[in-house]
Formats: sequence, structure tokens, C-alpha cells
Amino acid sequence: IRLTGSTGSDKFKLAASAAYTHSGGTRFQQGSNESSVLVGLLRTPPSFDDAKAYLNPDGTQRSYSSAYDNPYFSIKENPFTDEVNRLNGWVAATYNPKPWITALYRVGTDVYSEQRKQQFSIGNRRLPAGQVYDDEHHYRELSSDLLVTLRHALSKTLKGRLLLGAAYNQRHYE
Repeated sequence: IRLTGSTGSDKFKLAASAAYTHSGGTRFQQGSNESSVLVGLLRTPPSFDDAKAYLNPDGTQRSYSSAYDNPYFSIKENPFTDEVNRLNGWVAATYNPKPWITALYRVGTDVYSEQRKQQFSIGNRRLPAGQVYDDEHHYRELSSDLLVTLRHALSKTLKGRLLLGAAYNQRHYE
């Protein structure tokens, strides 16, 4: 969702924008490890193709190898989930008190929180006893800048411009 707007006159203009994003999902094991779906698929014989029979009757993993997880087991039993909420936006004001002076002030922010959960079920090849990683990440950034431009014609052929400015940036990650 994004909202943007502006208003103003010849001397003063104000503009703002804000965006909110919600994303996430459930993913499967990646990388080069014993529970990786792709590694498991590369090492799975073509005859081992019954997606519904990835578990033995006793609930243990039905596998063709003692070194790698059945890829169906990895997808169903070792999920990685995440959820991200993010808000970013800015406000900008421009002021022209005289034709040769322009002042611009902008302030913006980027804030997000992310929750991640990685599960390795009991009986997987990577961590046979099972394990759950539960992570929470928070990020906040605030930035602003002020720019003042002064323009002056020194002669018909020589013109000058002076740009003065200041910037501020603060970040916090937890």
C-alpha cells in the first residue's frame, strides 16, 4: 500500500509519501546440507517418487539414504517460515523566499520487523534430535537533510551557485 501527495504554492511546496508492505511465507530447506531439498532431489533415485509415502508407518522418515533427507520429508517436516512488516516514508518541504534562494528539507524513515522460524523435525539427517530456530529482527532508520541553494549572476556571462547542506542519519538494529 502506498500513499503519495503534494501541495503548495510558488513559495512553498510540501510533498509526502508512505508505503506499507507485508510479506512472508513458508519455504523449504536450501543450500548444501543434509536436509536441502535440491541436494536430496539430486541424490534421489527416480524410482523413489511417492510423495505421499515420505514417512514410515512408525512416523520415521522413509529414506533411500542414511546421509540425506528424503526431499518430501524436508518440504513437509522442515519448513522455514517468515513474516515481514515494513513501513517507509518521507516528507519534503521546499521554500523559495526569494527567486535566488531555495531551501529544501527532507525527513524519511524505514522501519521493519521480521519473524523467522526454522524447524528441523526429529529424525532429520542434519540434526537428528530436531531443532527449532525462532528469530525476531527489528530495524529502524531515520534520515534527514537540509539543502540551501543560493544563485547569483556576477555578470552577464558569469553566474555563481552556492550549495549549503547538512545531513543526519540514525540506524538501530535489534
